[in-house]
Amino acid sequence: MKVLVIYYSQTGKTKRIAEEIAKDFKAAGNEAKLTSIEPVEEKDYTTNVREAREGTEAKIKPTVSDVSGYDLICVGTPVWSSSPATPVNGYIASMTGIKDKKAACFATYGGGSAASTLEKLRKKLEEKEAIVVDTLGIDSTRRFSEDVRQSVKDFVEANRRGSF
Repeated sequence: MKVLVIYYSQTGKTKRIAEEIAKDFKAAGNEAKLTSIEPVEEKDYTTNVREAREGTEAKIKPTVSDVSGYDLICVGTPVWSSSPATPVNGYIASMTGIKDKKAACFATYGGGSAASTLEKLRKKLEEKEAIVVDTLGIDSTRRFSEDVRQSVKDFVEANRRGSF
């Protein structure tokens, strides 16, 4: 299986989870490409939160936008005001070749939960006619402990085997 793991990370926490997901897919014999989403302009915290709440699609630097060559697309974001980060919104808007492709979403959060963010991410991907098969929320205030590691392993295994 050919997997794209694409993420935005401002503090490095979402990046860490994305790296683990890609590593686990590779360890299971899959081809996994790990790619970051980079905004054209980084903004201050207050602006980020306001724009995330509004669903703004940030302008992003060129990246893998045509996903037609992948069997599974894993999209990762930090939670900003119960919403996906604006660079992730910008990425999803730029995606091509996503129709009828399987997608999985993951989000890191520092307070509350990732449920609302993951639902918004699911909706954005489904509007592009992707088939969202799984979601994962990781509390980034916890150390990268064995239970976090196990959650990532379970996410990869479920998506690798198609047991969603």
